[in-house]
Amino acid sequence: MKELNTVLEAIRKIPAARVRTVDTDLYSVEINCGRLPSGIDYEGYYGGGTTCGDELVVHFTVGDEYGDGELDISTLSTRVTTNSTGMPYSSNLDAVISDMLHKATKGLFTSMGSEQGMQDFDKWTNGTVTHYYNADVELELQLEAA
Repeated sequence: MKELNTVLEAIRKIPAARVRTVDTDLYSVEINCGRLPSGIDYEGYYGGGTTCGDELVVHFTVGDEYGDGELDISTLSTRVTTNSTGMPYSSNLDAVISDMLHKATKGLFTSMGSEQGMQDFDKWTNGTVTHYYNADVELELQLEAA
C-alpha cells in the first residue's frame, strides 16, 4: 500500500512521534504536541472553563483498518485538563489543539473537534477535571492517485 508507506515515512521523520504496529497494515501513532498552556479560556456549546496546562499527547491509528485497501486515519484522542466540567468540544480549544498538532507534525496533520469529542471526563482531582477529547484528523500531505 504505497499511500500508507508514504504517510508512515513522513510520520517517522517527526521527532515527537512514536509508531507501533497494531496489525498488518495498521499502526498506532502517538505524537507529543508540547505543552497545552494553562490559562486558555474556552467556551463552547457544552460549557467552558480554563486550561490547566499539561502535555498534549495525541493518539490515533493509520492504515488499512477495514481491509479494503484504503488508507484510514482514526479519530484522534487525547486528554485535556481544565478547571471545569464544561467540555472542550466545539470551543476555541479545537483550533488550539489543531494548531499544536499541525506545528508538531511539521504540517502533516490538522484536526477538527468531532462529535465523538463529546465524551466523558474524570472526577474532580484537586480542583481540575481531565476531559477525554476526540477530533477528526486531516492529512495535509498530497498523495499521488493510485
